[in-house]
Amino acid sequence: MQRRQFLGSAGALAGIAAVPLAHALSASTPDPRFVLLRAQHASRGAAFLPLSRSPCGHCASSALQVSIDGLQAAGGRSAFDDLAIHAMFDLPDGSSVPFVAWRYAAGTVPSRTDHARFIAGRETVRRLEIEYRLAADGVRHREHCPFARFDAPLLAPGHYVLLGPRADGSPVQPRGFVHSGEVSAPLSVPGGRDFDYLAIRVEPLA
Repeated sequence: MQRRQFLGSAGALAGIAAVPLAHALSASTPDPRFVLLRAQHASRGAAFLPLSRSPCGHCASSALQVSIDGLQAAGGRSAFDDLAIHAMFDLPDGSSVPFVAWRYAAGTVPSRTDHARFIAGRETVRRLEIEYRLAADGVRHREHCPFARFDAPLLAPGHYVLLGPRADGSPVQPRGFVHSGEVSAPLSVPGGRDFDYLAIRVEPLA
């Protein structure tokens, strides 16, 4: 039933498809470079905290809508040559199906998913796989990113930001990051920022 619901939802979304990974991926990056933060509310000044420290409130919905509101590049130029975000749907038999939720590719005419939406069961999508190449090194990397807390293993509503590494590949150490109050560009960073990020909203179905 969960698999049928996932595939049906995916087929209804233009520009997004549930597919196997397009090609063999490199070995996972040993030291993660991406950082996922969560704010419980979209109000201006709400703190963005690492997912492991973000409080998870009560949610009665069994399925949530995930919206990815686009890439916010630092200084108008992305640090990535390409970037793909796969939502991993867990199936009852213990296997997982990768769902291409968002992607970007640089070039003379850049290709990107500006806005994407999909429906996820709280018990079925709890991690993301990130495949990317930084413009600085051209090496293909893959990372695993938890999308739910270890001690609260259900997808939780909230506003999330997925922070990419800096152009030199170093990860961001978030301190004092708060919500700007804007939906598509929710991150406010003291002193400005030198990294790209993706804005992600997880909300109960209307």
